[in-house]
Amino acid sequence: MNKSLTICAITATILILGSVSTKAQTTFQNPLLFSQQRSNTQTTEGETRVRIDLNRAKNLARQGAERANGGLGRYRAEPAMHGPIEESPYVDNGDDTWTFTFQGGAPNSRPDIETVVTVSETGTVTIDYNGAIRTTENTITQRRNATIDLNRAKNLARQAAERLNGGLGQYRAESSMHGPAEKSPYVDNGDGTWTFTFKGGTPTDQPTIETVVTVNQTGNVTVDYNSSIRQ
Repeated sequence: MNKSLTICAITATILILGSVSTKAQTTFQNPLLFSQQRSNTQTTEGETRVRIDLNRAKNLARQGAERANGGLGRYRAEPAMHGPIEESPYVDNGDDTWTFTFQGGAPNSRPDIETVVTVSETGTVTIDYNGAIRTTENTITQRRNATIDLNRAKNLARQAAERLNGGLGQYRAESSMHGPAEKSPYVDNGDGTWTFTFKGGTPTDQPTIETVVTVNQTGNVTVDYNSSIRQ
């Protein structure tokens, strides 16, 4: 009789511990991220919020695409999503979120999938698009109703050129398009748009391509010219 009681008690304990463990796993959207960032947590109205930096946001965006497309055995994002964060194809939306727009596909094959992922500072990941590669005009995504600043406009212009010319593995814009916005080659058109005229080409080689891109305050991008360098 005592043996039966002991076995029942052990079984009940295991069941209780199991249910507590399961509940704990669903408390946080990203438990691993939470444990890594415990020292940076903020509590607002009883809710624990985890703030992440841009590099971790990039990693979360890439991992979201990897999961959505069958894992690393079947999918690999473009090199820009594996390299330095300042060269990744992102837009700071100005509302504590970043949007990453990038291409990928089967390893060792040409990219055939475009993915758009928005990541918040709390680690929430939203896949806005994951499908066939669209035209350049449609690939640049951001908060359409938000007013963007000059720095984001510069990033959008550079990213449009990168996509149009085969991605960061085949193209890199001149250094002024990677630095401070006020030193970039832009013109304020006085109508809520900026026009960027810059050169680029194969990384480590002399520039061979001239690109002219106009960006408005809602983030719409128009590529006015993308071809050989003019005199």
